[in-house]
Amino acid sequence: MKESNGGEYLKRRFLRQIILDDVGEKGQRKLMEAKVLIVGVGATGCAQAELLARMGVGEIRIVDPDRVEESNLHRQTCYDEGDLGRYKAARASEHLSRIHPHTIVVAAVGRIEENWREIAPGVDIILDGTDCVRTRYFLNELSVHLGIPWVFTGVAGAFGQSVLLSPDGPCLACFLPENATLPTCDTEGVFPTLAVALSAISAHTAVKYLLGRGEVGVMKVLDINSGRLENIKIAPKEGCSVHEKRVFKHLDLESK
Repeated sequence: MKESNGGEYLKRRFLRQIILDDVGEKGQRKLMEAKVLIVGVGATGCAQAELLARMGVGEIRIVDPDRVEESNLHRQTCYDEGDLGRYKAARASEHLSRIHPHTIVVAAVGRIEENWREIAPGVDIILDGTDCVRTRYFLNELSVHLGIPWVFTGVAGAFGQSVLLSPDGPCLACFLPENATLPTCDTEGVFPTLAVALSAISAHTAVKYLLGRGEVGVMKVLDINSGRLENIKIAPKEGCSVHEKRVFKHLDLESK
């Protein structure tokens, strides 16, 4: 985190957070020393990044190859009409820096598959802001390779799922087969309210992990229409090809 005015700044800026028993001044300092990577700054990535910046996370790294389009604006909270045509990573970086100027924001324009060596090592946790199964398989293998946990986040229609996955299992391959297909925002549409609500759950999941209280393998499933939230426990798969056997089909460790 960029330099701030120590304890007094901390108390002024994060007073309502520090008085929480789950955070306190010690926990706030942990957040201010934390580094997170958010892959994709679309609907869920934007909301997760905003919340983590507001909570005082010390360094937020973001990676995304896309430019802002008009159809993004109903759900992607880092952007407005004036951002059309701009790279999302660059614009989101500016937006986050205005929210909390003491948070270091590192932005990469491009795909995570091409930028992971520069942007992923050294972070404490990875958050999923993508809408692509193949990219999530890549993130899962990257998590295992680097020994960094990640938060899977998926939204489409009125339903969303979020779960903290571990490089030691359970991982994505423990419950989602290689040939699986998932509904996406492109095919099913999405309520902006769902994207924000599920992103809040995912951001909170990441914060709990950073504070030492992470719950690995507890999937939160939200139906935004009924308001029902279910917890589903995911167990590590015996003989898992990824977290046990370390067979990587999507992560290229050879080319640089």
